[in-house]
Amino acid sequence: MKKKRPFYVAFILVLLLGLLGGCGSNKHLNPSSELVYHGAEPASMNVAVSPPRLHTVGFLFSVQLNDTGLSMVNSDAWIIDRYQITYTLISDPGEHLSALPADDVNRSHTKIESYYPTKVSIPMVTDNYLADNASGFIGTADTARVKAHVVFHAHRVKDGKRKIVAAHYFFNIGDY
Repeated sequence: MKKKRPFYVAFILVLLLGLLGGCGSNKHLNPSSELVYHGAEPASMNVAVSPPRLHTVGFLFSVQLNDTGLSMVNSDAWIIDRYQITYTLISDPGEHLSALPADDVNRSHTKIESYYPTKVSIPMVTDNYLADNASGFIGTADTARVKAHVVFHAHRVKDGKRKIVAAHYFFNIGDY
């Protein structure tokens, strides 16, 4: 029995040192992810009124981890829940535009994961709007410049943290 006592004493000392000193920290074992906005594709556009057609814009997002050495898990992804668009007229020297596009609120539910950008496509100008409100541009060289203010509402899957991302997008309407 006396031969086993040093072994037990050493085991208890190592156990106490492990409990008191710890085995390191876990600050990098729970990476946090952030939603990053990269811009729009295309950066701006010319909207032709003849023939009227739907024009969509892709807004690029990705997820960035604070520790890139750890692998991405689904709980670190972000979800774009909805977006809001409001329009402002910058210039219309010929006053051919009868009204701005209607403000819009839509649900998106687009999942954004890391390592590659994800495109959230949004219809910016519809063909019905162009036919009803921009037909005065046909046959002229006049253009109107419009600014779209887009607000994205998102949340992180892991803990439900919310984030609001605002973006501006400029486009021209004319007979191109």
